Amino acid sequence: MDNDLRIILGDYESFVQSHTTEINEKEVIYCITLKRTIISCPECGSRMNIKDYRKCKVIHNMIRGKNTSLILKKRRLVCPQCNKVVTEENPFTEKSHSRLSQTSELEIMNKLKEPTTTFSLVARFFNTSPTKVIEIFDKYGQMRRQPLPEIICIDEKHWRHKGQNRYMCVILNFKTMEIVDIIDGRTKKAWSSYTQIIDKKELAKVKYISIDMYETYRFVRNQYFPGALLLCDHFMS
Repeated sequence: MDNDLRIILGDYESFVQSHTTEINEKEVIYCITLKRTIISCPECGSRMNIKDYRKCKVIHNMIRGKNTSLILKKRRLVCPQCNKVVTEENPFTEKSHSRLSQTSELEIMNKLKEPTTTFSLVARFFNTSPTKVIEIFDKYGQMRRQPLPEIICIDEKHWRHKGQNRYMCVILNFKTMEIVDIIDGRTKKAWSSYTQIIDKKELAKVKYISIDMYETYRFVRNQYFPGALLLCDHFMS
């Protein structure tokens, strides 16, 4: 077993029964068969037998400037008592049907930290789709909502995606000028959904709200921050 494959397998090297390597100009492919484990039927508890084999391609991150993939020869197992069929799990992906290794997912998240990168650029680099990169970002990149400060600024920004809403609503901390939160939409319905997850005591701690004269923002202040002093942007008045 070569060193590159040992790096890919890590702690799971002992899981491998056999492997072969295919190398071409653009890609290195490792064909792997895992050691068989005794699996009991999830329905009746009987020992399952091998039904057949299916090949599954898992994309790994680049090694030595070449795309690297694993071709897993996965066993499908059948229960002799109830005919339940399952596919054996593998240690390289979080879900059995995933096409990206967990290592690749973490490398994608690291790549997304670069300030000039985009979902499309990262997708091309890892030979996957922008939709998949966004899915991984949503999976690992969820952040806890920051508490609302005493003074907030509310404004909108055009939302460059093909979703239902053309605008996103940005909430800023007036003192630090840092983004507190972003709402998908600037409608009354969007604000209703957003404020439902916030405790009323936290809403009551907001003392000042800076907005332009957009009618929905005035509604937001009256509906959700009735005790806050309204500060209107004089450029928009």
